[in-house]
Amino acid sequence: MPTIWARGQRVDNSEIASRNCQRLRGFINNDPDIARIEAGQLTSERKPDPAPQPALAPLSGRVLVAEDDESMRDLIEFYLHDLGLECRLVGDGVDAVDAALAGKFDILLMDMEMPVMDGFEATHALRESGYQAPIIALTGHRDSLEIERARRAGCNDVLNKPVTIEKLRETIAPLLGGQGSSRSTAAPGLDEQEAGNER
Repeated sequence: MPTIWARGQRVDNSEIASRNCQRLRGFINNDPDIARIEAGQLTSERKPDPAPQPALAPLSGRVLVAEDDESMRDLIEFYLHDLGLECRLVGDGVDAVDAALAGKFDILLMDMEMPVMDGFEATHALRESGYQAPIIALTGHRDSLEIERARRAGCNDVLNKPVTIEKLRETIAPLLGGQGSSRSTAAPGLDEQEAGNER
């Protein structure tokens, strides 16, 4: 049998194997999991794979997007199409008012800071004209005063930038309701205003 010289001593392979087995036995005895494996007591502790999330149903409707930043317009357009929605894009408040009054849209996404006419003025002008479709303010401001200002102008909700597809869907879906008429959702405070006029 082949032999090995270690530290000046003659050691055969069987003795080396015996020593290795002893070391392994000591390691096993000190490791509770390995000891349980040896005793046939260890069952699989692998966590089950999480259940697959059901696919979200696509939305349906037409959205008018008023946003002066071209890259942001393109991103929102991509998200809306991915959600199953049609959209039209405009770049300032004046075009937003004209497009909203001329067309039928289920929701209007209104940037609050735009040239020519900003989103506050455009929203106010639309509500003064009797426009009742939901208007969602797009803003990079998280200040409560700015959010309250947008609501006072007539916005139904506020979507903070940066916009993600998850936040966009979460904000839009409840306002689409039964996917019906774009004139079905009343603007904030509109009923109170009409009641005041009747008095």
